[in-house]
Amino acid sequence: MTISSLFTIKKINFFTIEKKNIARMFFYLGILISYWGTLMPWFIWKIEKVFFILSAVLIAMSMLISRNLSCPIFKRTDFQIPILSYLVLNIMICIVNGGNVNAYIALVFYMIIFLSLFMVSIDELKRLIKFLCMVMGTLLSVSLFFFVLYVLGVPLPSSPIAHETLMYSFTNYYFFLIDDRSFLILLPRFQSVFMEPGHLGTASVLLLLTQLGKWKKWYNVVLLIATLISFSLAAFVLLAIVLFINAWLKRKRILPKILLVVGILTSTTIVAIFYNDGDNMLNTLIIERLEIDDGKLAGDNRVTDTFEAEFNDYIKSDDILFGRDFELAEFGWGNAGYRVYIYDNGIIVLMLTIFFYIAAVYSSNDRRAVISMFIIGVASFWVRATPLSFYYFIPLYAFAYIGHQNLVLNNIEIEKEK
Repeated sequence: MTISSLFTIKKINFFTIEKKNIARMFFYLGILISYWGTLMPWFIWKIEKVFFILSAVLIAMSMLISRNLSCPIFKRTDFQIPILSYLVLNIMICIVNGGNVNAYIALVFYMIIFLSLFMVSIDELKRLIKFLCMVMGTLLSVSLFFFVLYVLGVPLPSSPIAHETLMYSFTNYYFFLIDDRSFLILLPRFQSVFMEPGHLGTASVLLLLTQLGKWKKWYNVVLLIATLISFSLAAFVLLAIVLFINAWLKRKRILPKILLVVGILTSTTIVAIFYNDGDNMLNTLIIERLEIDDGKLAGDNRVTDTFEAEFNDYIKSDDILFGRDFELAEFGWGNAGYRVYIYDNGIIVLMLTIFFYIAAVYSSNDRRAVISMFIIGVASFWVRATPLSFYYFIPLYAFAYIGHQNLVLNNIEIEKEK
């Protein structure tokens, strides 16, 4: 073999590596845009209606580059059933909601994004999730730093900002938002750059779910801190479920864990109730919302009384099959959760949504991870019914394939250290 031929081989290998990195970069960036697009940080409000186009274009470029690689990153062949079920589901959503031509055009771009998730290799999916956790951890680290300065009274540059469609108004400190309704509160709920503290809390917990066995990593510690100071009741409940899932997947005795958690929660509740006569954020935002009032959970404020009455009438009618139009002007703001999804889309769409999730994870060999995914998915759907949002779907889908694998690998590393 000549020197020139050796040089040629090295050049080809170098070029191949470069192409794979480019494909990976486009894919990760496209997924990040779609992930943030459904979480709606303030800096993408201007493109929130077209973010999926940019995301799909980047991902399509990644898939085209990957096709010519000797070891492509999109190599799974079991994508037909998941993508077909996604297509059927969204066509039905378009039909029941009277979708126009634009809705069907948008569906093409969304299908490219979902197709990439179904075709990407499991190893690459694992790297993608780590990338999302690290990016979110980095963003939240900076956001938390400036939020602490704000709480300490350090003057920071700011400007008013409003989301005209959803009628939210904030003071924008650029690295975090403060809801204008919370200006008189000594310690506002942390929401970073996102629309609501609940959005941040839910997204953080779902990412933490994919990182079981790796919570000591700096970016996961940041995600946990962000969850706690969001003071989101839904996020706290999801976090408790994740802790039990962690014990179950490790096949450890759950009863001691339950007793420990109950003890901690009881102690925390007693302190919250009696500290400052109950005038504290933990008692106001969490404990008091867990009280039962007239047979209902006080914190179950996902819908207005007007909508609840309408929903009770709806489930007894023939409209339950294909849903009714959800009129914001009629029911007002503050409605969310499973009832809105069922009302707006009907039972048939709900059943197709469940089938879509089953189709998406049917190839997973870890039944415990799949069952855990559905448990946390249903709990999330109960309070924030956005099952097709990327910040919701991507972590759940990834966990079904890699969640338990993380625990196994972590246990192996611990055994080696011993």
